[in-house]
Amino acid sequence: MRRACSAELADAGSAFHELWGRTGWERQAAPAPLCWSPSTSAYFDGVRAAGADSCDANWFTAGSGDLASPAGRPSFSAPAPAVLGYDASIFDFCTQQDVSGGGGGGGGSWQADLVARCVGANLNALRVLRGWNMCLNFRWLVCAARGKLPGQALRPELVFATRPGDLQVLRAYQRREGRGCIGGPCESHYSPEHIFFAEVCALSALCANGGELFSLPAGQRFECHFSAGGFEALVDQLTGRTKVAGSPPPPSPPPPPPP
Repeated sequence: MRRACSAELADAGSAFHELWGRTGWERQAAPAPLCWSPSTSAYFDGVRAAGADSCDANWFTAGSGDLASPAGRPSFSAPAPAVLGYDASIFDFCTQQDVSGGGGGGGGSWQADLVARCVGANLNALRVLRGWNMCLNFRWLVCAARGKLPGQALRPELVFATRPGDLQVLRAYQRREGRGCIGGPCESHYSPEHIFFAEVCALSALCANGGELFSLPAGQRFECHFSAGGFEALVDQLTGRTKVAGSPPPPSPPPPPPP
C-alpha cells in the first residue's frame, strides 16, 4: 500500500490525479481546469494557513435540523477526532461508539442518520453533499491533520473505520469497472473507495509519521505529526500536473554574451 501510494502521487498520469476536477465524482483528464483553478495559489494558501476561515466550518451539512445549515456546528461532548474509511464502515463505527444514547435520529435520511451517530460518538466525519469535490475534501483533511476541525480541540487525532493498509482498499481503488461510482460508470467517474485511498495517500505525505498508517488496525487512534515540508511536496505534485498538462514550458534562458 505504501509503495502504491508513493507511485500514485509521483505519477502525474495516475488515477489519483484524475480526482481533482471541478465537479465532484467525475474523473478529470488533463488539460481540463482542476478544482483549484483559476486561483491555484489562493486555494493552497488558504489550505496551508488552516485558519478559522478554512477549518471552522460545518462539515456535517448532510445532517438534519441546525446541522443542515452552513451556520450550524456539531455539539460534541468530548474532543472529536476525525474519522475516515468507507461509508458503511464509518456508519457502523459511529454506531458502536455512540455515547449519546440516541441511536441515530437523523430524520429518516441515511446520511443524516450517519451524521447523528458520528456526532453522538464524538467523531468528525466529512458529510457535505452539495458542492463537494476533492478540493473541499483536501481542505477538510488538512484541517483534520492539524487538529483544527470544530470540536477537535487542537488535537491532530484521526481514527480509521477501515484499516488503511488493507490490500482490499488498493484493489478497490485500482478497479475501474463494476458498481459504486457516483454519477456515472467507473471509466469516467469515481467512488467513495477511490476517495478513501486518496485520503490515506495524502495523509502518508502530510504526516511525518505517515508510514505508520499502513500497519494501523481499524479503530486505533492516530496522531498526525503534520509536516510542512510534506504539505509543500504534495502541493508540488498536485500543481505540477497542472503545469505539465496546461502550461507551456518555461522559456530557455538567453545565451551568454560573447566574450
